Amino acid sequence: MTKKSLLYIITRSDVVGGASIHLIDLIRYAKVEGYEVHVALGGEGEFSRYLQDNEPCQVHCLSYLQRELDLRSDIKAIREIRALIKTVSPELVHLHSAKAGLVGRLATIGLRVPRVFTIHGWPFTNGIPRTRKALYLTIEWIMSWLPTYVITVSKQDRALAKKYHFANMDKMVAIQNGVAPASYTSSTTNHAIDEQEMLRFAMVARFDEPKCQSILLEALAMSDSHRISIDFVGSEPSLEACKTLACSLGVESKVRFHGYLEPTQVRDVLSKSHGFILISNWEGLPLTIIEAMSAGLPVIASDVGGVRELVETDVTGVIIPVEDRAAKLAQAFELYSQHPELLAEHGKRGLEAYNKRFTLESMLKKTFSFYQKACE
Repeated sequence: MTKKSLLYIITRSDVVGGASIHLIDLIRYAKVEGYEVHVALGGEGEFSRYLQDNEPCQVHCLSYLQRELDLRSDIKAIREIRALIKTVSPELVHLHSAKAGLVGRLATIGLRVPRVFTIHGWPFTNGIPRTRKALYLTIEWIMSWLPTYVITVSKQDRALAKKYHFANMDKMVAIQNGVAPASYTSSTTNHAIDEQEMLRFAMVARFDEPKCQSILLEALAMSDSHRISIDFVGSEPSLEACKTLACSLGVESKVRFHGYLEPTQVRDVLSKSHGFILISNWEGLPLTIIEAMSAGLPVIASDVGGVRELVETDVTGVIIPVEDRAAKLAQAFELYSQHPELLAEHGKRGLEAYNKRFTLESMLKKTFSFYQKACE
C-alpha cells in the first residue's frame, strides 16, 4: 500500500523564523499521523540544513524560488514546483509565506491536488510601505479567485481579507498559532522582585525589517527609570547600527547584545527575564509572544497584526500604539518600575490565556482537520 504524503513549500531556507518553526511543528505531527513528508524551499541555507539533519522529512532545495518578485525566476520556479508535484504525487500541498503561496498556487493550476495556503501575515497589512502594499494587495485579490483553501494565523488577517472582498472567504479559516509550552519559567514566576532589583526585559528578533530595536533604545533613553535593562537576541543586518545607536544615546550600560543564540541559550536569557518585548512595524501572530506567555512572562508589544489577540493592556501586558511608540514604551517602563508586582500578575494572566487558546495541540488538530476538508 502506497504511503500517503504531504508536500510543504516555504520560500526561504536562509533563515529560521516564525514560519519555519511553525512548519517544523507540522512536519513532526504529520509524521506521527503516518504521512511521508516532503519539504521544498528556496535555495540551500540554515533552515534546509537543519531539516536535513534533524527532522523526519525529505528536503527539496529549489533553484528558482526566491523572496523577491522576478518574472523570469518566478516562471522557472513554477515549472520546478510542478515537476516536483508530479514526482512526489502528494495527497495535499501546503504552502507557507506570501511568495511560496503565490508561485505555489500558480504551479498547481490544472493539477489534481488540493492546495492549502497559510499566510503568516498579509504582505499588505498596516505598516507595509504604501507602494509594496498596493502591489501585493492587487496580487492577492486576483489570486483569491483560485480555488485555494487558506489559513490565516490570526483573526485579524482573515478580517483584513474580508475587508478587501477576497473571493475565497468561504474557503478561508483563522487558525491561531500555537506553540509547545516553554521549557523554562520566568524570573517573575520564580521569585518576588525586591525594591532595588534591575528589571530585565528581552527582545528576541532578527535585526531587520520589520523589527524596530532602535525604537526600544530610544525609549530606554527617554525613561527616567534606572531599573530597566534590555537583552537583545538576534543577528544581522542592522545589529551593528543598533550598537552604535545605543552608545550615542548613552544607554550602552543598560543593554546586552547577545547576537545569534542557540535555542537553549535563548531559553536561558528568557528564564532570567522579567518581561518580553516585541516592537515591530507589522506582524502576523508572533510565536515569540505566545512562547513568552507560556513561560509566565508579561509582554509589551506594538499594536500591529494579530497582537491584540494575544496581549491585553493591564491584563497580560501592555499594547503600544504604533504612533509615538518610543514615548509610550517609556511610559510602560515607568509603570513596571513603580509597580513591579504587576509583572507577576500580568505574566500569570498571560499563562492562563496561553493554556486556554494558544497550545500547540489545539493548532495542530485544527490544521489537520482543515486538511481533510480540503481533500474532500
